[in-house]
Amino acid sequence: MAELEDPHFAPAPPTERRRLSRRARITLGGGAAVAAVLAVNLGIDDGRDRYEQSIAGQSADGATKVVPGEASREQPWLGSPAATWANGEAGIVLPEARPVGVFSAEQVAEHLRTVRSFLLAANVDPATVKGGRPDRALALLTEPSRSYVDDWLARPTRDSDPALLFSRFDPQRAVPVTDTVKVKGELSFAEGRDGGLTVTTDHSFAYALFPGPEAGKARSSASPAGVVPAAFGNPVFQARVEREVVRRQLEFHFEDPATSGAGPGQTELGRIAASFANNVCEMGNGFLETDFGGTDQEIDTSGRMGDPYDRGTGDIGGAGSCVAVRGT
Repeated sequence: MAELEDPHFAPAPPTERRRLSRRARITLGGGAAVAAVLAVNLGIDDGRDRYEQSIAGQSADGATKVVPGEASREQPWLGSPAATWANGEAGIVLPEARPVGVFSAEQVAEHLRTVRSFLLAANVDPATVKGGRPDRALALLTEPSRSYVDDWLARPTRDSDPALLFSRFDPQRAVPVTDTVKVKGELSFAEGRDGGLTVTTDHSFAYALFPGPEAGKARSSASPAGVVPAAFGNPVFQARVEREVVRRQLEFHFEDPATSGAGPGQTELGRIAASFANNVCEMGNGFLETDFGGTDQEIDTSGRMGDPYDRGTGDIGGAGSCVAVRGT
């Protein structure tokens, strides 16, 4: 296993039982998938307390104060930096529009609103987050992009997983504690190909969840070795609240409608990159699956420890190695 050399990471102890999560990147260009690079992260079960204490200790230096404590259904964001993040739509701030390429300032503003609508429909809409089909988001895509993503939804695999785009939790595995999704990120735009518009987004979405009736249960022959059923009858397990942090870096393209054939209010997908902190590693069924501690695997984690709330790490895609992730 290669070691990730990053100043934002601190050494982690070797070979412990970890919660798994994953990074992925894929690019759609002209409706075609042209690249896919996968990697994995590891989340540490007992890292949460140390992480909360370190965050709280930074408050004297002007950093956001986080009250340490165990998350509950009544206080799902307790102990998390996400407690200070904006709620839903308020976390997707649009820059002031200006003329770009063939588009006027008013048209650019409309395209920016389309991107925001997609992000909300894909990651914040309660119907989507609770496992529903993301039809509102699909309606905002051009036909080539929509066709590819429709195929992902119909036939999800590890390399063409709708979870790369949509935050959907299987209610049998994970249930949102609240409809509130915490959001933090940036959105920018620039002139794209042939005088078009490219919008680039980088947002983190935090979810608070409790176990569904099949949380931690092995998934037939597709399940990785070492996965064991969760303690379904254990009231402590059933009352557990975990947070999952999904970071998405996306590109949206708007081309000259006179030549592209795109409908009003529609966008073409470009680069897609995502990381999932506190999600099981074996993805590919179209849903996110929060790790509540029921998936025990012995994996060498002698690499470095990452911070799911650190948004200064730049590009989240690319070929990486397994690393430990501080508590969510």
